[in-house]
Amino acid sequence: MDGGFASRIFGHDPQMCSTTGLTDEELSWLCAQDPAALSADPGGKRRAQIVGNIASEFRLSLSAASRSSRNAGGPGPAWLDHFPGSAEFRGAVLGGDRLPLAFARFALHDARSKGHAELVPVIELEFALARLRREAAGGRLGALASHHLPHPPGNDRGAELSVSDMERNHAADTLWLSPQARIVDLPSGTHAWCETLQAHLENGLPAPRPSGFHPELQEGILLFAHTTGARHRPALVRTERLEPPVDELLKRSRTGLTSEARSEFARAQGAEPEDLERFLVDFLDEGVLVR
Repeated sequence: MDGGFASRIFGHDPQMCSTTGLTDEELSWLCAQDPAALSADPGGKRRAQIVGNIASEFRLSLSAASRSSRNAGGPGPAWLDHFPGSAEFRGAVLGGDRLPLAFARFALHDARSKGHAELVPVIELEFALARLRREAAGGRLGALASHHLPHPPGNDRGAELSVSDMERNHAADTLWLSPQARIVDLPSGTHAWCETLQAHLENGLPAPRPSGFHPELQEGILLFAHTTGARHRPALVRTERLEPPVDELLKRSRTGLTSEARSEFARAQGAEPEDLERFLVDFLDEGVLVR
């Protein structure tokens, strides 16, 4: 799918040949063949499909980049053209990585190296979304739930240990961030701009000028995967900007949030513990928090 790479291999380029993992004898045999007969993508249909799939997951990043391309030095839609010839693409193919995730790394490197700092948070958000979709679809999230309740120490024979009622009640009342949830920290204003980009895309409008960014400040963005039940179909993931106190509270729940800790947090915020418990009901009902 990368004609330039193939040409350099058949041209005996030492740098490119060294990346193939082939011996000199194997390379000699390869270069003696007809390149057309070895093409993995005659007609470019697979390349078009791969590029199309990537574009569907990074619509906001590509839209923002298209706006940058209207200014001098912008990366623009050339990302999709150049990705199959990149080191990230070859590394993903050789290592069995997901191509959309490799594309995100490629786009991040390009945006940073060319000084397009305004594109980086959008790419990072869509990168995080792409990772969570795959973790949810691959059945990996359920396995992560085992960290919630640490097992008491036992002997090598796995004998059942007694746990006091107090310990049981304490564990049952602890809240944890769901394995289906992630919180990412990005420059303040990222979520609002992404919502604006989405609205412009849906209405067939070009990407607007980025505004409202405060790189010196951070905002927490909640990602939550709604699994579809289909193992190989990416999950639906919603996003939500978190107000600072909620952001802090949910981050604390990564390591478990006891009722005592919640009460202390509520009082530190000038609220009553009962009010906080009522506030958390929605997160429990949605599955963002679990017991």
